[in-house]
Amino acid sequence: HGVASQVDVKMSELKTSADGVAKAKSAEEVGKAEDLTKEIAATTLKAEDSIEEMEGLMESITKAAAAAQDAEGAAKQYLSLMYFVDQEKKDLPSTCTGTAAEKPIVATIDGCARACDGDIHECVGFSFFPLEGRQQVPEGLCFLMSKFKTATYYTGCNGQHEFNKCYAKLSKFESTSIAPKADGTCENCLKEVTKADRCFGAAGQLQQQGGQ
Repeated sequence: HGVASQVDVKMSELKTSADGVAKAKSAEEVGKAEDLTKEIAATTLKAEDSIEEMEGLMESITKAAAAAQDAEGAAKQYLSLMYFVDQEKKDLPSTCTGTAAEKPIVATIDGCARACDGDIHECVGFSFFPLEGRQQVPEGLCFLMSKFKTATYYTGCNGQHEFNKCYAKLSKFESTSIAPKADGTCENCLKEVTKADRCFGAAGQLQQQGGQ
């Protein structure tokens, strides 16, 4: 909306300038008219890009809303990513990095799982960050992943942030270990796993254990 407003204001300014050079006669005035024409064309392209960006965002939101419907129980087919690394760490909060399959969405864990299910050829799991103040719990920011690269697990949360985890699709990783391999021969294994003796706040904001 902000970008669209800026473009609208810019076009109004250009229209005013165009009115001033509409009757250009001298070489200097013609030059100004040509420059103005180029600027109008550039602004028009920016407006078109802005519209495409907004349409893309709306499409993403619509897909997320559709995925969240009838999603109850979808997360049962997903386990903590750490389950496939070290089962003793599977209940600890975790974060991960990797390759995104889709744009981030806001949904419940079940909604995120259903969205991942919908991207059957790409999505192998998701990273979930509960959002503070949401009435529907647990609801949060969800990053759908097509590949996991690194993971960090947190030992200082003292039983809190239980939903703040990376989740992997069971059907993609069942009976396998994705713990890092020193020889680099495992294509789907993580490159690095880090232990963090601290916790984090809402939406993944890191903080020292016992900090503000």
